[in-house]
Amino acid sequence: MLATLCTLYQYYGIPEPFNKELYEIWGKESPLKKDDPIPENCVVKNIVFQADGWVQTSAKDFDKVIFLFRDNFRDAVISGRNAVEYGYDQKYKPTYDVEAKQTRIVSTLYNRLAKQLDFFTETEPLDNIHVMWYNDIYSGDYEKTFDVIKTLKDDLTKEEFDVVWERFLNPEHRLKQEI
Repeated sequence: MLATLCTLYQYYGIPEPFNKELYEIWGKESPLKKDDPIPENCVVKNIVFQADGWVQTSAKDFDKVIFLFRDNFRDAVISGRNAVEYGYDQKYKPTYDVEAKQTRIVSTLYNRLAKQLDFFTETEPLDNIHVMWYNDIYSGDYEKTFDVIKTLKDDLTKEEFDVVWERFLNPEHRLKQEI
């Protein structure tokens, strides 16, 4: 999703700036710290729990804030477990021996994600909040995916979409590969 938005808007992306482990793996320093101003023309991908307070105070400064949910709990558990096992950007065949520890972690994350969404829709409502479902984007249904992405870019053309479909959104690019 980060690459898709960066391509469509011609912005640069900052993936998970508060994920210390990820930047250690990459041997880099994060380009964004919690006290930094948000750069112009950028897309920031953040995972719930990495900087919840930062998200609450910074969300108003973004054109769009996307809450991306997986369709089911099991998918979220498998994704989380495999990210740790295989890396954050490697294709993998899913591991089905789900551990209790990972289910607790995912349960906690979804609870926090729901609380964030409640904050932005109930406590301090913002007009820039978008709720999206992972499988609506990565289902393999070209038209459905086009319609979802078009909610983020009203003037999206089929030509622009074809580029991101071929590079990022086609299911062949999913990290989780079916067995």
